[in-house]
Amino acid sequence: MSKSRCASLKKESRSPSLLADTDNVKMQDGPVDSVKAELNSKQEPQDGTPPKAEPTPPPSTKQGSTPPADAKPIPKGPQLIGHLPRAEEDAMKTFVEITANRYQYQTLGRSREAQEGMTCDCVYEHGQSSFSVLDALRSLLGSIVDRDGFIYEYVGDVIANASFAKRMREYAEEGIRHFYFMMLQKDEFIDATKRGGIGRFANHSCNPNCYVAKWTVGDHVRMGIFAHRKILKDEELTFNYNVDRYGHDAQPCYCGEAKCVGFIGGKTQTDIGAMDDLYLDALGISDEVDRLGLKGNKKRKGKKLDEDYVPILKPLLEKDIPKLVQAMRQTQSRKVLLKLLTRIKITEDQSALRQIMRLRGFSLMTNVMDDYEDNEMRLLAIECMSTWPLINRNKVDDSKINMPVQACAESDDENLKKAAQELLDKWSLLETAYRIPKRLKANGDCEDTPSPLIFSPAEPDNRPIKRSRMEAYEKTMLDIKPLGWNA
Repeated sequence: MSKSRCASLKKESRSPSLLADTDNVKMQDGPVDSVKAELNSKQEPQDGTPPKAEPTPPPSTKQGSTPPADAKPIPKGPQLIGHLPRAEEDAMKTFVEITANRYQYQTLGRSREAQEGMTCDCVYEHGQSSFSVLDALRSLLGSIVDRDGFIYEYVGDVIANASFAKRMREYAEEGIRHFYFMMLQKDEFIDATKRGGIGRFANHSCNPNCYVAKWTVGDHVRMGIFAHRKILKDEELTFNYNVDRYGHDAQPCYCGEAKCVGFIGGKTQTDIGAMDDLYLDALGISDEVDRLGLKGNKKRKGKKLDEDYVPILKPLLEKDIPKLVQAMRQTQSRKVLLKLLTRIKITEDQSALRQIMRLRGFSLMTNVMDDYEDNEMRLLAIECMSTWPLINRNKVDDSKINMPVQACAESDDENLKKAAQELLDKWSLLETAYRIPKRLKANGDCEDTPSPLIFSPAEPDNRPIKRSRMEAYEKTMLDIKPLGWNA
């Protein structure tokens, strides 16, 4: 999930001059069938009696007829373009490929989310799917990738906000029309305009087969391209450029999708047509947006969130949490973030709330309260955390969430002050759990045997120690004699 918006302002998804080159791979529509009215062609009976009324025929649903506005487009299957000529040599004339991010400063790219709890020792080694750069700078896969599978990392120069503004001016002076900036986190951007991974050649689509997501590797934030659905070999790769765009003029979109919104970028963050599917899923309104056609198209203007369309927010389920957390990390819209927090507040499902805590929810709330200084946002964040089923205070201490909450407890706003103090009092009653440090091996490495979990009381306990039952039995003299014993 900054004061300025960055863009995946890239090349136009398809220029008009390139459409002719791909006509031979598009599925052609069949002949148009029209329904003709025959009311005037019917002759009256010879006896002069009026003809019987005929029922109005239903609208035609044959191929070529105009579907209703809210009808879903008929899927035609993926477009395979593996036979098109390769263009790596031309692409590399103005572009230098790198395999990892180049950081302007050592402090850039470091995750703002603290490592809550113990760090996992597992090592995950992934490979990147094979890419080819085609004519029109298209990207395609050399292998099949399942849904949510990792495709490629979006890499480039990681720069600060000041350098981002400077490069924007320099590129404009050089006559570079299309920028390849992607917001990494607050005031940090990935610039793949002149140097980066070839994954940046992926085109835009209003119905993409890929999505962009941020994840933490070690102590750095990384940007990855993942499969939105199962992707076939030689299928074109596309994602939504509006996921992190900069506020430039809108560019015409040539994706050719049935419900193309007609533009790339240049719209406000509340335009539903410009919102990525990630945010619509996190808000729980994807189905309703599709059903009502709120994104609009080239002929009909899209709707604005809360102005033309006010969504009814629903409580979260456990399966909704990953997308919600991801959307909170990426969004720069205050309005969207308020709605996401509202969904957390009205959620009572304990498994869903525990899942939020597992996904570094407290660190996420720390960033929210640091980035937004208005009392409404902070109060809503505190009300959300007050419902979380926390059993120890480790995550509170590791995330340092108690610091902004303590600041709110000293606020002049009485409602914010009261809510913050109640949450601090609740946390003060929790115990702190910790793990015994691992023993070092002879070579200095830690042993793999996990240490037991130990709880230490938050405050000294002066209550008298209870005696065990066995101890009481040992100190009790029982004078038991058999029946009839006269000694």
